[in-house]
Amino acid sequence: MISIEQSAYAQSPAAAGLDLSSEVIVRIPCDHVAMYIGTRAALESEGLVPAHTEWPRGFCELRWQAGGAKFQIRRRRPEGIKGPRRDFLAFDWWEVRVEPAKMPDYRTFDVVQKTKALNDAIYAHSLAGRAEARLWSQRLLDASMDHAYQAFKTLIPGLVKSHSAARA
Repeated sequence: MISIEQSAYAQSPAAAGLDLSSEVIVRIPCDHVAMYIGTRAALESEGLVPAHTEWPRGFCELRWQAGGAKFQIRRRRPEGIKGPRRDFLAFDWWEVRVEPAKMPDYRTFDVVQKTKALNDAIYAHSLAGRAEARLWSQRLLDASMDHAYQAFKTLIPGLVKSHSAARA
């Protein structure tokens, strides 16, 4: 049973035992944009919202610029929860969106990205690029043969799959 008193994230089996009211979910949907999602207290404690900010009411938005970035606060309906928006007018689940104040034109940005990819490919096929790739491969091989390093990696939880987990 889904409760609108908790977010969908809080009701997920993966969240059992966690206090999601103090956690912030970070999403980066595309280059240059970050979205921080959580309760008002969690977002304020992360320092994402200036002190003494008057938060918007209902589903209104608040926008401002500071330090070369544009900010936007808006209330969100928690993912996975259905129902009319009016049921969430006072719900404590927010999104703070941050992006550069001066974004390059998307076509210009696309050309810059493709130029970088082309330059990277040209370098990868050059003598220097192939030498770097060989060195990187050799270092990987050396690390895989280093028994002390491999033993150390097993001490870090979740870094190396256990043999029993690999068979399952």
